[in-house]
Amino acid sequence: MHLHRGRITTGKVFLIGSGFEITTDIRVRCSKCGKIHVFEKESAFQDTWDEEADMGIRTEYSYRFESECIRCGTTLKCTVFVSEYPPGSMEGSPFLECNGCEAIGPDPVKVEYFDNATRINSHNTDSDACPGALPLSMTNERGEKMDILESIFSKEILEKYEIYNYYHAAEILSMAYPEEFKDLLDVLNGVHISIDDLLTAGGNESPIPPKYKEILFPRGWAETRVHGDLNLQLDIRSGETSSQEIKLSDYINGYNIDFFKNKIAIDTEWNSKDQTFDRDLMAFRTYYEFGIISAGVIITRGTDLKSFPKHYGLSKYGASTTWMGKLKYRLDSRRSGGCPMLAIGITSKCIEGFEPD
Repeated sequence: MHLHRGRITTGKVFLIGSGFEITTDIRVRCSKCGKIHVFEKESAFQDTWDEEADMGIRTEYSYRFESECIRCGTTLKCTVFVSEYPPGSMEGSPFLECNGCEAIGPDPVKVEYFDNATRINSHNTDSDACPGALPLSMTNERGEKMDILESIFSKEILEKYEIYNYYHAAEILSMAYPEEFKDLLDVLNGVHISIDDLLTAGGNESPIPPKYKEILFPRGWAETRVHGDLNLQLDIRSGETSSQEIKLSDYINGYNIDFFKNKIAIDTEWNSKDQTFDRDLMAFRTYYEFGIISAGVIITRGTDLKSFPKHYGLSKYGASTTWMGKLKYRLDSRRSGGCPMLAIGITSKCIEGFEPD
């Protein structure tokens, strides 16, 4: 069973895919004082589980709402449960669970099926919104079905790079952050790496970041580190004990990102120990959970560059260093939490003068 988590978003972010969504606000009455409150549908926090079943994937959706009564301080919680099975159909009816309150009306919540591919086409009519990317549709000009990455990245990029998309990172980047996505495309298209660069740099020193900096730093990207304390307020609601403030110093400390701009983070890992990916993914996860980034990108060596041909004498490139195989299994096991991630592998086709054994 797989678990995906992410806050429901509105406005410019339209994810390619399909599923169920809440289409009405939920009105509730506080169980203690009777005050009426409204949970707006956009404020829900969504969890999604999926598992294999006889007729395809069964997907379970839960939408959680939580607030505090402004009159008496009671915690109000509502959770809506929806099951999609078989794909495209609702299994049974939506179930609403309330704690600290009760729903108002005979039909307090409505849920509808959506197909986001249709939404994307209707909300992206400007073909120049992101130069360099293909139109965001799921078919090509001949009406043939396309893979999502084929509809976002050019053929040239897909031939040179090994790309994996997690939690709709490519869709978020290309649609909600077109300027930052264009910067990424310019890096992938514009950075030239030669075998002489690698031989000159040596085994551990990466020739990649300096080339990326030449493109990204003038456009407002910067190396970034996040650190901070966690301040907690403990409110005592009964008895004579007063409220308390608790401070956890350095709750977040020392997470560095190579390139950061407008809620998008890019890290490069060329030839470090593969445990470096654990640090990177924890950094992305932390940035995402605290609302600092919306998506992350890690650029590393592709699978065919796990090691270099012996005639180059680059013996320090090996299976225990940072390459796509070491990153992908970590992403497959969801070590980035719910952070949307784009994993990009630099293949031998990117290296000018590369000669296999």
